[in-house]
Amino acid sequence: MKLFAVACFFVGVVSLAVLTVRRGRKLPASLPDYGLAFVGLAGVVTGIILLFNRF
Repeated sequence: MKLFAVACFFVGVVSLAVLTVRRGRKLPASLPDYGLAFVGLAGVVTGIILLFNRF
């Protein structure tokens, strides 16, 4: 379970980094940008919740 939490967190951070690079190029927002934002935030939040959750 902890490995899945770390993987979720890592995927979230990477997708937010890709979003930062894409937005840094000053291109107009498109559908992949919204997808990256959702996956990034959901991945980071899920990873933190699962990592610090005590069953």
